Amino acid sequence: MSTQPDFSIERPDGTTTLLVEVKGQSLTSRDWASKFRQYFVAHGAIPADSYFLLAAPDCFYLWSPRNGRTDPSPDYVTDSRPLLEPYLKRLGPSARPISEQTLELFVYAWLSEVLNNPDPKQTPDWIQESGLLGAIQGARLRPTVGD
Repeated sequence: MSTQPDFSIERPDGTTTLLVEVKGQSLTSRDWASKFRQYFVAHGAIPADSYFLLAAPDCFYLWSPRNGRTDPSPDYVTDSRPLLEPYLKRLGPSARPISEQTLELFVYAWLSEVLNNPDPKQTPDWIQESGLLGAIQGARLRPTVGD
């Protein structure tokens, strides 16, 4: 398993604000997500001052910057299906289940929309409450190269 996330959101100065890992596994849990993130932490792949989003077909798990906290549980867990539904509709019902690569494209597109339209009225509450919306203002989405 690679320890390089699928993509990131970086500020103009090159500082990483958000690291994103997409997994095609369904029926996920907080425990599964926590163990997955711990793997990344153990390999030094997540800076302490960055947000981390683990995206699965059924849930999005978000960790705010740790800043010394050791609790491995995600700070926010949300049903990803309503966020991904607009993209799934474009494929039609025969395209399900979707591949991990397709899910990556959907999450990338969704995050692009959040970056390009940071209207709090159209952004999920958990992105605002976590402080992520403010942290990504003026930043850009970058795919991982060479993964």
